Parts: sequence; C-alpha cells; structure tokens
Amino acid sequence: MYKNFKAKEVRKSVLEHLIHIGYKPEYELDFLADSPYITAVEGKLWPQSSVSLYRDTNSDELNEVQMLKLQPQLEVEKADRVFQVASKLVKYLNSNKIKNSNNYDQIFTVQKAQNEMITKKWEVLPVSPNACGSISSGKMKIIMDWMDKNSNYVQFNFTYTDYDGSKKKYGTSRPCIALY
Repeated sequence: MYKNFKAKEVRKSVLEHLIHIGYKPEYELDFLADSPYITAVEGKLWPQSSVSLYRDTNSDELNEVQMLKLQPQLEVEKADRVFQVASKLVKYLNSNKIKNSNNYDQIFTVQKAQNEMITKKWEVLPVSPNACGSISSGKMKIIMDWMDKNSNYVQFNFTYTDYDGSKKKYGTSRPCIALY
C-alpha cells in the first residue's frame, strides 16, 4: 500500500526515487519538478499549483528526507530470510543514531538485485538527497558489525549497482551491500 502525502518544492532526483519505488507520475517528470507542490494519492503523483487546495489536502506533509525513506512496494515471499535481514539493516541504518554518523544524513533503501539470474538476492543502497550515494569506511564498519551480529547465515558483500532504471547518467552506479 502506498503512503498518501503532500510536499513542497520536490527536486527531480527525489521524484525519480519515488517513481523508482513504484509511484506513478500523472504528468511528465519535468512538469512535476517545476510544480510548487506535489500530492501523492493511491500511488499516483500529482502536481498542485493552488496553495489553498494544497493546504486542504488531508495527507501528511513530507520533506525530501522523509520521501527518500519511503521504501519500495516489493512482492516478497514471507519466507525470504535474505529480504528480512535486508529490511532490518535498512531500518537500522535509517535510525536517527546511525543515519548521520558521517556528519550528514544518509538514507538507505532496499531493492531487488539488478541481475535477475540470481534469486533471493537483495541490495541495500544509499539514496541520500545531498550526496551521490557513497558509503564511507566508518559506515562500512557499522554495516559489517551489524551483519556479524544479525546475519542469520545470510552472506553479503560490498559492490556497485544501477539505480533508477539503469539510466546512463552520473550518479546511477552506486555502491551497495549485496545480500544473498
């Protein structure tokens, strides 16, 4: 189920993240990015130019960081232990104690592995609003310590992945934690 929300002045990169996790734009992406307000209703993104209609919308108002924390609507088997570990890792990394341990907010999300030949594999990657998605050595140590304590026999490694539909532009190849 998609979260209904409203937001002010949403950057194109955040809109791309929302589309990547399953929200459907009802207008061109550039038109949405130029709109002063955005509303999300039942998984659809709508531009809003009227201040009074925006204020009257009965939805939570989210900022860009909160929108980046929205997770994809994934179809997952209940017994998928790898996804459960990946979800717990994302929740831990997005906690207030850990997310700004690098002196800037870093938000993580989970996605299916880009290589569909590998089953039961998930990727955890950064989708921060003000960074291209690097993972610092300090954050890597935090991840390794957490995985050592909570892995439940799930294997992991640090690698790179495509994000946002494998677009051929800067910032789509991101470091990630591959769990399998």
